Amino acid sequence: MKPQVLGTRIHFSAKLRFDAAAVADPVWYAGMYAEVSLDLFAPPDATTVGITYGTPGSTRFDVMQLVSPQMGCVYDYKTGQAGLTSAQLLKIAGAWNARFPNVPVIILEMRQYQPLWVE
Repeated sequence: MKPQVLGTRIHFSAKLRFDAAAVADPVWYAGMYAEVSLDLFAPPDATTVGITYGTPGSTRFDVMQLVSPQMGCVYDYKTGQAGLTSAQLLKIAGAWNARFPNVPVIILEMRQYQPLWVE
């Protein structure tokens, strides 16, 4: 299986598991969203967090968390050898800042060396 296909499968599986966990324990997962896209150019809309996946000009976050009105976190899963590049970090920060101005964000690269699930 090509690395890109494996990565897509892992991200999809993680989204399903994340969504199921969020339904089972909504308090614990409050403010967390899996596979959400943000638009770099659209003005923030207070009634929504993200936009439709694949919208041109958007940036997809594997998981984003609104920890509080003053802090956020983006978790980026990595399934291959490559890590986040400077360009990717700038794109994530730019999308975050466009949607949540003046809210600092921590960007974490997540790696799983021993998978918790098998497909």
